[in-house]
Amino acid sequence: MVPQWKVSPQHRPRVQKYVDRIRRVLLPQRAHPRYKRIQRQRHQLHRQRWRNTRSEHRTRSRDGHNCHMTSAQYRTFGSKVYALIPHAYPLRRGDARFVNFLLDEFIAMVNLICVCRGSNIPGNGAALATIMARFLLMCIGTDAHTYAIIADVWGADDNTRHLLGGERGDLQLVYRRLTTNSKVATNFHHIWFNGPKRVISEETVNRLPSIMQSIFAYNQSHDAVTFVRDPASTGTEKVKIIMTNVQNGNTTIPPDTAFHALAARWYHEHLLNNDDATDDTGVDNGIFDAFGITFGH
Repeated sequence: MVPQWKVSPQHRPRVQKYVDRIRRVLLPQRAHPRYKRIQRQRHQLHRQRWRNTRSEHRTRSRDGHNCHMTSAQYRTFGSKVYALIPHAYPLRRGDARFVNFLLDEFIAMVNLICVCRGSNIPGNGAALATIMARFLLMCIGTDAHTYAIIADVWGADDNTRHLLGGERGDLQLVYRRLTTNSKVATNFHHIWFNGPKRVISEETVNRLPSIMQSIFAYNQSHDAVTFVRDPASTGTEKVKIIMTNVQNGNTTIPPDTAFHALAARWYHEHLLNNDDATDDTGVDNGIFDAFGITFGH
């Protein structure tokens, strides 16, 4: 028995219009001998247009027009910008991996700082300097990775610039990715300190140098929180904490040195050319002094 659908009186003209169109247009089309071939050609045309659009999107991504990165691009970004070893888990895209990477970096930084105070074990200095350079790049703000700094470090070499910025060598893609990661890092530091289940204890922070304690104290404040659609935090206050220590003459760095020059040198020596860095590199360029880190003998 065929069900009889009830249609309200005010909708009957519209329904009848659709029924008449089906009888007048669609049914004769389907009965046409060339209907299937025409539909197949239309389907192939739509598929080709979709492939062309996808290819153009990938090309624009490689050239740095937006923030999208392919898996290969993200691996290159992680190895060249963050100086990660091959096959490290943060080289694979994913928010959970990046958050775990942030926590691993914090744990390694605290442990190495505590160990270096009591003894000077070979290899610890170079490892700690790399972590501090990554901390500056990821957790301070946009002032620590301006486009001028990125261009001075990763844009100075043609091969590195084209590996990161595509055929055009546009490093805007790197800048946008660093800005996104900086927002995530700052927000998660705030959550780890102020969340219902505190991840980083006050006792752990107290083991850090006073300069680091001031930076994390700022990250605990509500001013450090950046919402999704808000501009990324510049990190000016955290940069001022570091530069105040430098300008007060508490370090071996000349007091009149600009932050841009310091950050570019640290990134160049500890991230871009990490393989050439030694335990004395962080001492010579002043990255330990800037953060108040001391070594035992």
